[in-house]
Amino acid sequence: MEELQKALYETNIFDYQIDNFDGDTLVLLGSFDLTYYYEIKLTFKKVDYINCPSFFDIDRIRLATEEEKQKNSIQCQLDKEDIMIVFDVDVLETYYFIICQDFEYEMGLRYFNESN
Repeated sequence: MEELQKALYETNIFDYQIDNFDGDTLVLLGSFDLTYYYEIKLTFKKVDYINCPSFFDIDRIRLATEEEKQKNSIQCQLDKEDIMIVFDVDVLETYYFIICQDFEYEMGLRYFNESN
């Protein structure tokens, strides 16, 4: 997570959108301007719970605190191997989160009209 936070600190990525969710794996794309390109691709594996809109602006990505885990364990059961990734939305003084068992990310400018 520290590596991801360090990479994001050096960018101006604030906009995120859900690109794909197959019931198990969730892919988020992030950029300064998601109209034409994205700069980060976040892949969450073995997703148990999603609490975020399909498009959102955030200030920071981090791991949940123990208090946040306990607070949200009522609406979604957290297993020992689950991790809770938090997306801070400073303007609203709130956060979104995803509960999964693993995640990875890829940095790099990619235009939507490029073939993968």
